[in-house]
Amino acid sequence: MQSSNPVFKRGYAALENRGGTAVAPSTEELNDLYNSPAASSMRTGRMTIDDVVARTALLFVVLVGVGSVAWTLKLGGGALLIGFLGAMGLGLYLSFSQKVKPGLTITYAALQGLALGTLSQMYETAYDGIVGQALVATIAAIAGVLWAYKSKRIRVTPKFTRVLMGAMFGYLILAVGSLIGSFFGLGNGMGLYGLSGLGPILA
Repeated sequence: MQSSNPVFKRGYAALENRGGTAVAPSTEELNDLYNSPAASSMRTGRMTIDDVVARTALLFVVLVGVGSVAWTLKLGGGALLIGFLGAMGLGLYLSFSQKVKPGLTITYAALQGLALGTLSQMYETAYDGIVGQALVATIAAIAGVLWAYKSKRIRVTPKFTRVLMGAMFGYLILAVGSLIGSFFGLGNGMGLYGLSGLGPILA
């Protein structure tokens, strides 16, 4: 029995032109199709906005967790160097990689946490109370960005990407220059971040 639905009629006509036999789906089959859940990102291979927000939050938790351990253990300059250089190299590799690598992404967050936790402990020794203020500001900024992204108030356009990448590379150059300067005693071994007046601003 053929349906009166024009969409199905076109399907029947196409099948008949190919010499096939058209079979209308039953009411139960149509109900199952209409009531079935939408395809998830695992099935489509595409990330949704909720996926981006959740995974970003997970990486931030990893960063804070490793940073807390590094802060508590007071690992010193060696750990700072490993975390900073490791995160920089891995970040560049992931930026130019053609595939998403979840394991390396989590490792990158952990290395960032190692560097930031160690550096924060050094700053807290030099400037009592500064890390607490920076931590509150960072958490507020992360929460605000995730909310803006989830609510679609931020749209990742090509122009937005270019501006963001330019800012990232600019800060990367600043950080590398500060690291090199620290080897020569700049800012009492803390680079640009150890300079009076400039350090708290950069932090």
